[in-house]
Amino acid sequence: MLLGCILVGCSTSSWMLGVFMMELLLFTIIFYSITSWELSQSSACIQMFFIQSLSSILLLVGGLMHIHLSIPSFPPLALMLFGFLLKLGVFPLHFWVVPVCKTFSYSLVGLISKPLKVLPLVFLSQYFTKFLSGGSHYIMGALLFGTVSALAGMTLGFGARTLQVVLGASSITHTGWLLVPAYTMVMTYFIFMVLLVYKSSSINGMSSPLSCVGLLALGGLPPFNVFVGKLLVVCSYMMSNLTAMFFSCLYWLRRSWVYFTTMKFGLYINLFSTLVWRLTAVESAMLAANFCGLVFFLRFFMAEMGSSFLIYVRK
Repeated sequence: MLLGCILVGCSTSSWMLGVFMMELLLFTIIFYSITSWELSQSSACIQMFFIQSLSSILLLVGGLMHIHLSIPSFPPLALMLFGFLLKLGVFPLHFWVVPVCKTFSYSLVGLISKPLKVLPLVFLSQYFTKFLSGGSHYIMGALLFGTVSALAGMTLGFGARTLQVVLGASSITHTGWLLVPAYTMVMTYFIFMVLLVYKSSSINGMSSPLSCVGLLALGGLPPFNVFVGKLLVVCSYMMSNLTAMFFSCLYWLRRSWVYFTTMKFGLYINLFSTLVWRLTAVESAMLAANFCGLVFFLRFFMAEMGSSFLIYVRK
């Protein structure tokens, strides 16, 4: 059901059908939460339902006003932009992400952090030309919100005490990373990020054998695949003078440092033996996919070394 909603929403050109698929995807996730229903999750589900419904109303009204009624650009585009920010949990409308993730299970946190954001990101990428035609202040506003969202998620992550809060802060941070290149490479970076869905929804604590790999990958360290995606995004940031995004990587580096410094020597032996000998077929496939960025990294490194060598020879 989740995959069907995402495929239909990505393939449609109708604004109303796209918003309807977003709501259907929300109901699918809420119905999925009923299978593991707890009293502490009821308030979080209600809060997420109202937030997502309000954002869908803003998107529907703004889209109808701009596309079908041809109303001047400022009111509908402002409604659409705030609808996207609220639905994605981007600063300054990120207030609902951490409280919801704090009470949800790990599987639900993985669902609202990744699949729930696919359709809004796709529509934001498709209709970004509308914001460009509305004036440069719209594109600068989106870039500013994305940059501050990455820094806000980093700040929230520093004070996190539970793994659910860490994943919620990760969602805010990487949504900011996705929002800035929305008009060029949003799907490129999202493909690298979607490989971390399994780890973010299946780790049960810091003792998980793949948790350290996930933290290092989220930090954007080579040779992990997210490094390649962040390298492409950082290049576009440097062209746009948005170098503040580098600081959001420090959050995940700090988490990785805490993870490794609090482990004992015996846990290191157990960790590496588990990674080598005790992984299931799915975990082995995810670990191999996570290291596929090494191929892109080596290709990029060899290309740079080759160009530098040719320049040196010509001199």
